[in-house]
Amino acid sequence: MPNLPAFVGQGTSLGVTGQTFPISAKTAVEQVFAPVGKFEWVVDAALIDKAMPFYACAPRYIFAFAEQRRKRLARLDFDTEFAQLLVAQTMLGSAAMLAADPRSPSELKRAVISPGGTTEAGVIEMEREGALPKIVRAATSAAYRRSVELRKS
Repeated sequence: MPNLPAFVGQGTSLGVTGQTFPISAKTAVEQVFAPVGKFEWVVDAALIDKAMPFYACAPRYIFAFAEQRRKRLARLDFDTEFAQLLVAQTMLGSAAMLAADPRSPSELKRAVISPGGTTEAGVIEMEREGALPKIVRAATSAAYRRSVELRKS
């Protein structure tokens, strides 16, 4: 199932393969999906359900975060065009770092934070009482449950 970033050639798609799936068929499927982004195989359909919240649903979560950042910038008197640029470019640059840099997300997070600085102040609020992990867990769990329901129906 491709996701919305496929429209700009940056989507993520997964397919299910078994040991009896011919190499020629796998190659053909990979070629079909190549123009829309990355394609990966899993060996069990249940893994697609587990991955669904992290690839197919994730653009929506990212857009929701971007929307809230834009709204906050608007409340701080920045015009819409500038807010869009600031939010989009920051997310694009961060995604590019995540894709290209061998460091883990945890290491990249630490690289951005200066002790006692502005980023640290914001992160403390985002992670207060486990707020961010709770939101991610709740959203991904709900999406996983729904993916299983849809596959079984």
